[in-house]
Amino acid sequence: MGLAIEKDKCYTAADFFEWEPDSGERYELADGGAYMMAGCSRRHEEINDNLFMLIRGALKGKPCRVYSENFAVRLFPDLERKDNCVFLPDIFVVCDRKKLDERACNGAPDLIIEVLSPSTARFDRLVKFNKYLEACVKEYWIVDPELNTIQVHRLGTTNNSCAAILHRLCPHFFAQNALHKPIMLALLGFKLWANSAQSCLPLVIRRALLQNKRYVTSVYNDEAKIDVLSLPGLTINTQDVFTAEEEGI
Repeated sequence: MGLAIEKDKCYTAADFFEWEPDSGERYELADGGAYMMAGCSRRHEEINDNLFMLIRGALKGKPCRVYSENFAVRLFPDLERKDNCVFLPDIFVVCDRKKLDERACNGAPDLIIEVLSPSTARFDRLVKFNKYLEACVKEYWIVDPELNTIQVHRLGTTNNSCAAILHRLCPHFFAQNALHKPIMLALLGFKLWANSAQSCLPLVIRRALLQNKRYVTSVYNDEAKIDVLSLPGLTINTQDVFTAEEEGI
């Protein structure tokens, strides 16, 4: 039996995975709040299907995998499932298989795509934008079916990158032999999102990341080609995204 969704209650990932999947209503979690997902129009589904098939075809034979909104994303996973940001993006790509389990992607995907619906456009543009940035999602696309445009938000790769900020905040961790740097960075990354009350390091680093990170935004129309920088070698022709396939009668 699924949990009843209460508007003012704060939920966790553990609650999310207990909800009844066939209740007719689907929700996402943002800072513990439950937000209902919108129903999709035919135009939304056509664009979503076009993008999914284009990406899946381009990734054939490669280690990355593309998923749809039937698979969840836990941006800041906690081992006890106390994390409170769980989303169901329209499309996302994961290249690190270690992030995947049977229920969700645990951590930031490499690419996330949201196709706008009128009732959830603000949520996608503001709430999800900020959460994806906070989680260091490399590339976030917002597709507008009405304007036939794609906003591509790419994580800054200079002084605003997550690794660069960690390096500046904790230089002593990186002063050792270069062989140790990946290990140190992995440990810091783990501590960054850990819900530990015994250390102030996650809070200090997280605040600095929020102050310094940014997305670099480009807007493409329906006659453009987009190089997917988070997936080298992949280029999307926007005309293939927005053109509906004509079916013979």
